[in-house]
Amino acid sequence: MELDHVLPLSIAWDLGAHAWTPQQRRAFANDPANLVLTSREANQEKSNLLPSEWLPPDRGARCWYVRKMAHVVATYGLPFPAEEQTVMKKQCRLREIWRP
Repeated sequence: MELDHVLPLSIAWDLGAHAWTPQQRRAFANDPANLVLTSREANQEKSNLLPSEWLPPDRGARCWYVRKMAHVVATYGLPFPAEEQTVMKKQCRLREIWRP
C-alpha cells in the first residue's frame, strides 16, 4: 500500500501552488484531506493525471474520488479548469460539487 495525493502535487503547482510559501506547500503536501491509501499499481497508473485522464476503475468510487478532489481544490482556492469540473460533475450527476 502507498499514500497518494488525490490532487497531485505537480498539478497543484501548475494551478498556483508555485506562488505559495514553503510552509503553505508543506501543509498542502501533508494535508490528510488530500491523502489516500492506495495500491502501488493504482498510484502508478494515476500518477499525475487529472479526472479527464484517469478515474478509479471502480465506478462506485468515482463520485467519492472527485468530491474529495473538489474539496481540496476549493479549500486551497486553486483555479480548476472548466473541462475538468465538467468531467467531475458527471461522475456524481451533480450540478455543484465545489464546496469546501
